[in-house]
Amino acid sequence: MTPIGASPDVLVVGEALVDIVHRGDGSVDEKPGGSPANVAITLGRLGRRPRLLTHVGDDDRGRLVRAWLEASGVEVTGRAAARTSTATAVLDATGAARYAFAIEWDVDAAGADIPGALHVGSIATTLAPGADAVLGLVERARGRALVTFDPNIRPSLVTDADDVRRRVRALIERAHVVKASDEDVAWLHPGADLEEVARAWVAAGPALVVVTSGAEGALAATASGIVRVPAPRVDVVDTVGAGDTFMGALVDGLLDAGTSGSRARETIAALDGARLTSLLRRSADAAAVTVSRPGADPPTRAELDARG
Repeated sequence: MTPIGASPDVLVVGEALVDIVHRGDGSVDEKPGGSPANVAITLGRLGRRPRLLTHVGDDDRGRLVRAWLEASGVEVTGRAAARTSTATAVLDATGAARYAFAIEWDVDAAGADIPGALHVGSIATTLAPGADAVLGLVERARGRALVTFDPNIRPSLVTDADDVRRRVRALIERAHVVKASDEDVAWLHPGADLEEVARAWVAAGPALVVVTSGAEGALAATASGIVRVPAPRVDVVDTVGAGDTFMGALVDGLLDAGTSGSRARETIAALDGARLTSLLRRSADAAAVTVSRPGADPPTRAELDARG
């Protein structure tokens, strides 16, 4: 990973928090997390130079979060919160997580420097007052950087479903790349076919839409068509951070393909089916490493390369 201090090549914007995990064996542990923070960690471990614009407290949990991020080469910035947010995850017998949140989100993005790529996602894109600032940053970045978005809907935090769907739609229309889970799609478009939704989103703006379906694999939609890949077979410990690892590996792979900067859309549009399949397989491999061990613990580049 690259030491902190080098100029960032990816700006990640969103929540960093502490996951309080209740496991099936009755044990409880606290670990740093948060979807955008997990994406930043993944990018750092894959050798990128991520900066995370976030909102954590100057408290014991906040210091834990910062140390965790910085250990993987993530530069942390943003105004301090009154307290560090938490997400309580209760794992079922399969390792799947059900969440409850105690979170606040506020961020000053007006003066943020935008490098070649910007990733936004999850709670930070829909929770006031910070969500408006995130949208403003995306508006500012869309002509000069690769913009990626993962809605990562948290239904337990939704008080106004129409407002959340409006905010998600606005970001879909402005992003170059959207990655969503099948659960996100089901919440946003109840009863709709995943492939049809992916095609509709591409028509609305993004050059690439990826939908993940856990053990069922993933699909990618572009203006040229649909690509599908199966999920690697793996013994699942838990699914915490799996989608975020997939997202981070996808961004890393896209940057390897030269999609940063002002020509991001054109470069993505030029990717053929074989290159997209390779990107999806690599992202799925990264997620498979994460689900094979407890918590949000994405692979290093060496670990991912070792999978072939």
